[in-house]
Amino acid sequence: MLSLSVAYGAVCAILAVLDSSAIGTFAIVGAVVLGALWAIRGFFITRDRAR
Repeated sequence: MLSLSVAYGAVCAILAVLDSSAIGTFAIVGAVVLGALWAIRGFFITRDRAR
């Protein structure tokens, strides 16, 4: 998940540097998808690492 988030940030940065018109759509859709994936991961992964 972390590497996917870094890749998403890198693509957003590249699109911004290239002044692409798709940056807004990509940023919104990517943020929603990544947010949902992080939430699902947090729901199914327990925080109890003592065991």
